Amino acid sequence: MFPVVWDSRTIKMFFYSRSFRFMLNTRRSALGSPITYYKWNGTLLYYRPGTSDCDVIKRILLKKRRGAEYWVPQEINPKVILDIGGNIGIAAVYFARRFPNAKIYSFEPVLENFEILQKNISSYPNITAFHVALGDKTIMASLFSSKDKTNHGGYSFFSRLNDAASSISVEVQHAGDFLEKNNIAEIDLIKIDAEGAEYKILTSLKRDMVKKIKFIIGELHEQDDFETLAYLSQWFRIGVVKSLIGPLGYFTALKINLKDELPDQILRLASPRS
Repeated sequence: MFPVVWDSRTIKMFFYSRSFRFMLNTRRSALGSPITYYKWNGTLLYYRPGTSDCDVIKRILLKKRRGAEYWVPQEINPKVILDIGGNIGIAAVYFARRFPNAKIYSFEPVLENFEILQKNISSYPNITAFHVALGDKTIMASLFSSKDKTNHGGYSFFSRLNDAASSISVEVQHAGDFLEKNNIAEIDLIKIDAEGAEYKILTSLKRDMVKKIKFIIGELHEQDDFETLAYLSQWFRIGVVKSLIGPLGYFTALKINLKDELPDQILRLASPRS
């Protein structure tokens, strides 16, 4: 075993997880180790050591309350949630714990991720997972892997953002048609991290369905970002956090007529965190 280097990242991982084993597994030197698990609130969460899985667990589950990456005001009280870009299921588990009465649909096209997702959601009967990507048409398409080979959540349909020489073929379903086929008629909350495909997905949903969504939270990847926000601004109050360095940004979209129903404090909290 390599000696522990107590840099700031290592210290933070131990602080958040309270697990020496998990902390060691977050280091790149652990890459290639067998899939293992971290016990969180009585649930076993499976992950790949040395990969982005560890950071996903920290950002979504281990940061407290409003600091969590996909924190949503409790007052939204969603009954139907779409988790678009499900990765290994950590966001789905988070929502299942926050909103135990909600029905959650998670979409993940990468088989390696999907297999871990299924293990992580196995004790949550209110989560249904689909091994597909959502998009604006039904096709088989190339999904390009991240340039950072430890980032298993960074697959994208856009080669300029990723490694154009490394791709896999995945099933893509037209978003609106797929929901209709599966009798998903209403949505209250969408979490979306589709590595640049956000605009194609959201505009492929029926407009009447989009108008009724209470809250959307997701990432921006410098691919149709302005188009995405302009489209949603017809019906939502938009909040954005974007660094001047790097492509990644975050946004929230709160249904406009909810502004009159939620306290001002909740409205402020609903804006994305930097």
